[in-house]
Amino acid sequence: PSVHIVLANLSGWGNNLYLDQISFIDGLDYTADAPEVDFGVARTRVCAGSLVQFQDYSSDFPDSWFWQFEGGSPATSNAQHPFVRWNNPGFYDVSLTSANIFGSNGINAPNFIEVVPLPNINVSITQGSPCGGQPFTLTATGAGSYEWYDQRSGTLVFEGPSLTVTLYEDWEFTVLG
Repeated sequence: PSVHIVLANLSGWGNNLYLDQISFIDGLDYTADAPEVDFGVARTRVCAGSLVQFQDYSSDFPDSWFWQFEGGSPATSNAQHPFVRWNNPGFYDVSLTSANIFGSNGINAPNFIEVVPLPNINVSITQGSPCGGQPFTLTATGAGSYEWYDQRSGTLVFEGPSLTVTLYEDWEFTVLG
């Protein structure tokens, strides 16, 4: 079999096309595969009504996705990194099928998302003031345990009822109890 390669300047910009260091190798043993499917989220335990962003970590260059979210809204999605909300407490399955021109594969994660009821958590400033870049303490009450998350990144920053911080700009924390 013969191979024809065409290099064209489709934009019309420029006057010359220069190609350096191009190699063609015969006998390359390459096998193409359907995607190896994987996904994740920042937190698998969320409060009812929370919005969860899913991240597709599939390999082998998928170009289509089909997500199913038991009990979620939306219940399905074709986005690569969808956002989903669960309003009712419980454990929920999530599945993803990814495909490319070589085929498709899927993964099912039973009880992947745990949705907990919204606790009645109260947060107050118990020491200091949030003004002027001085340290201050936020104290949560109303639950048995507490997890403080950075709202921007979704990362856990502290576990416990009181969080002492110094802020130089507006910041948001999410407290799970």
